[in-house]
Amino acid sequence: MQGGASTGASTAYLTINGQLVCTPKENEALTKNVKLKPFLNQIYDRSELRFIADSKGKVIVRIQPHSEPVPEGFTLKHSIQAGPRLLPAITAREEAFIRTEPDGTETDSIGCLSTAARTAIGITPDDKLIMVCVAGPKQDEFSAGMTLEQLASFMKKLGCVSAINFDGGTSTTMAIKKPSEKKDPDAKINANAKPSDDYSVVCGRVPETNVKSCLIVRKAP
Repeated sequence: MQGGASTGASTAYLTINGQLVCTPKENEALTKNVKLKPFLNQIYDRSELRFIADSKGKVIVRIQPHSEPVPEGFTLKHSIQAGPRLLPAITAREEAFIRTEPDGTETDSIGCLSTAARTAIGITPDDKLIMVCVAGPKQDEFSAGMTLEQLASFMKKLGCVSAINFDGGTSTTMAIKKPSEKKDPDAKINANAKPSDDYSVVCGRVPETNVKSCLIVRKAP
């Protein structure tokens, strides 16, 4: 989740294998932030990407506010909170990413209205998942990319009916595994090979920057 209030503790809810492992309510940089106090309920209820399973174990993906109950007959397997929601409508104000402070100051905490590098995940009518990364030359913060409105429009053009914004800015990076090559059984092992040698960065800042957290998509074992 974005917003800039973190001391290393989570600023979002995270569920893994049905167990809640992170909660923003334990992050004092968030909970004791005087400026954010009027918006905490909105922040806690930000949108999350949910993997839910029916009684037969079939898993589908949904994007819902944190407080929204899991549909009857389903159980929550995994979820990660981010936001704001992009489709069917942008909920930047409802989720307090854009907020009007008590003194009347308008705050756009993640540059929703500015062009920037972005990561988004969308769901099609036939429950396919689409992951998108957008960036521009060198990927300097707020210099190139898309606004949230442009990103939502782009996801809609890709066929998504539901979509969520993930973290953006200079840390936005996407790497994909290189096609596997047939190995020569007599070839010598390269002792200097690194895990990164197996992947290609298709979207990322130049020069390369460190990324604090990542979402890994792989085939189930």
